Amino acid sequence: MITLHTLGTAEIEIGQTRIGPSSSRAFALLLYLCAERGRRVPRGTLQALLFRETSEPKAAHNLRQLLYRLRQMGVVLEGGSDFVAISASGIRDDYSDIQVSAPVFFSVVVPAIRGGVLPGYDPSFSRPYLEWLDHFRGGVAVGLLRTLSKGLEQTRREDNWV
Repeated sequence: MITLHTLGTAEIEIGQTRIGPSSSRAFALLLYLCAERGRRVPRGTLQALLFRETSEPKAAHNLRQLLYRLRQMGVVLEGGSDFVAISASGIRDDYSDIQVSAPVFFSVVVPAIRGGVLPGYDPSFSRPYLEWLDHFRGGVAVGLLRTLSKGLEQTRREDNWV
C-alpha cells in the first residue's frame, strides 16, 4: 500500500519506507504516478516531465533507473516498453480520506487546508513538472473547499453553530 501525505506535509509511505522531497525525482515520479493512478502514462511524458534537460537516450536511461529504485522500495508498477502505471487499488491519500469523512470535518479539514497542499515542496528541475504540480495542488484544494462548503451547509441546516 502506498499512502500519500499531502496536507500539511509532503511525504509518501510505501509500507514501512517513507520518502520525501529530498529524494527529488523519485518523490516527483511517485507523486505523479499516484496522482494519475490507474492511468497508463507514456514513458515519453515522464521523461519530458522529469528529465527535460537531457537527451532522449539519457532521459530514458534515467527513467528506467528511477523505476528500478521504486520497485526496490516495494512499489508495484504496471507497464511495458511504452507506458507506466500504478493500480488505483494500492493507493491511499489524505485528501480523499477527508472528503469521505466530511461530517466530522471541522477538526480535520480546516487544519489540513491551513497547512496547505504539499507545503515546502518546490522542485526546480522542470517547468512542465511545476505546471503539473500547480494543477494538482489546485485540484486538491478545490476538492477540499467543496467538502468544507458541504459541511458548512450541513451544520447550518442542523443549526449546529458550535
